[in-house]
Amino acid sequence: DMLQRYLKNSDQRVKIEVITLLTNLRERQAIGDIKELRITSNENVSNACVGFLYTMDTVDDYIPDLMDILKHKRGSEFRNAAARMRSVGREEDIPELRKIYGQVDGEMREQMRECIEGIIDRTPSLSKKKRMLLSVPVFPDEDRFMSFADNTSVYLDIRYRDNVSEMDTISSRTYNNVAKALKKIQIRLFNEEVNLKYYSDEAKAAYNEINDLFIWALDDIKTKKILMDTPTSDMDAPDCTRCGNRMTYSKNGWRCPICGSSH
Repeated sequence: DMLQRYLKNSDQRVKIEVITLLTNLRERQAIGDIKELRITSNENVSNACVGFLYTMDTVDDYIPDLMDILKHKRGSEFRNAAARMRSVGREEDIPELRKIYGQVDGEMREQMRECIEGIIDRTPSLSKKKRMLLSVPVFPDEDRFMSFADNTSVYLDIRYRDNVSEMDTISSRTYNNVAKALKKIQIRLFNEEVNLKYYSDEAKAAYNEINDLFIWALDDIKTKKILMDTPTSDMDAPDCTRCGNRMTYSKNGWRCPICGSSH
């Protein structure tokens, strides 16, 4: 990638400038490359690498203080801490940040969303979970969860199974409606998973049942031939290159209703 190209540049001055920039950006993705470069490079480049690694260690020490501000402060202190955490936060900080995200509202929630999104965008392994991680957390409430489980069971095991699963071909409108429903179910299951430790065995069993039904329906809908009711009626809906689910078509082009990617 571009980062590798600059770090492997034969001009040592270029390497040092890039390392300095990465230090200022607190770029975590570069840690592995910088550690290797520190060992294989000359003294000047190695010293720049040491400065980068020291800065990253210092940032890690500062994260608990930022987290404390986000939990207990408001106004400019909260806003500044969220902006700072956006730049230095780690993948392992996201669960705690999402709790805060769910506890605040208004501008503070938007600031936390931007904070979490910044960490996700710096962490390629999280890209497929971005939509889920940016959804608002659901706090433990077994009664509400059981109501969701009952309604979802009826939708998947009765309505979908009877009206859609038996068909080989469905309209794009039907597909879009099912895909949107599955997306909502997926997000709710994702957010409820962390709550299971507070729920009864009955609720845990209901979660597993709904999760199995969701996986079945998601796999089943991929097998359908879709009749397009758009100007692209002579085209087959492509599969999403990110998550593999079927794309839907709108005036803005092809878009995946599950992960949100488009082309």
